Amino acid sequence: VTFHELYPGIDATYYFNHTGQLEVDFIVLPGADAGCIELAVFDDRKVSVDDVGGVRIGTSSGEFTLHKPVGLVRNGHHTDTVECQYVLSSDNHIQFGIELSLTNDDTLIIDPVLTFSTYFGGATDDVFYGVAVDGSGNMFMELISKVV
Repeated sequence: VTFHELYPGIDATYYFNHTGQLEVDFIVLPGADAGCIELAVFDDRKVSVDDVGGVRIGTSSGEFTLHKPVGLVRNGHHTDTVECQYVLSSDNHIQFGIELSLTNDDTLIIDPVLTFSTYFGGATDDVFYGVAVDGSGNMFMELISKVV
């Protein structure tokens, strides 16, 4: 799913990668400002950057993780990796820090990865009766949620 012009000159594409993890790519078109991308975390959730550059966000159902973002710069048919990290503000907003000055011909792709297993489960007790993985890496689970 692609959201065009989520920010001025910036698209966001959500998809499942080859391992089944949810990803969002922010596509910063030439001339756009990557500094305007901002992810807000509400309800006074605990937000922190971990030892490997990922962001951990606490929820009432547990914690989920955004891995350290990958930055790519495309200029024509040439693509380079650039240093990219999360920048946290005091009001629980997450932005991206890029160690590069972009030219008017560069397209920047910011690629954070959400670890799906860190937010699996509901607000009740979950009981697993079986887990299987097929040849394509799809996971199937049999579970029952019990209200306690």
